[in-house]
Amino acid sequence: MKHCPSCGLTQPLDNFYNNRAQHDGKAIYCKECRKQQRRSGKESLGNPYTIAFHRQKGQAKARGIEFCFTRNEWVSWWGEDIDKRGCKPDDLHMCRHGDTGPYHPDNVYKDTCRNNSRDGRRSQLD
Repeated sequence: MKHCPSCGLTQPLDNFYNNRAQHDGKAIYCKECRKQQRRSGKESLGNPYTIAFHRQKGQAKARGIEFCFTRNEWVSWWGEDIDKRGCKPDDLHMCRHGDTGPYHPDNVYKDTCRNNSRDGRRSQLD
């Protein structure tokens, strides 16, 4: 028997997909919750802001840029604009002043993707 944290039910192991990465060899969520999750388009049961925070932090690390925000600081910094983030030209981005230095509260500002791309190209020419 295993507990599914999504639905809260304790179920037979047959109700969980296999997952060798887990200590018990079974997925965290039951098959039915996982199916509902996929149907609803949510590939992660985590908080979407937490997922976005970790994605941005990982992208900064991959580019060799220091990321100096905690999750709570990051959410607070975005404030009311947090749902306006994205990759479309008029969506908001977290931009670094001069496109240099770390992602730090004292070195970032919000601007559109379009402007961020333009500013980044401009700073490379300087």
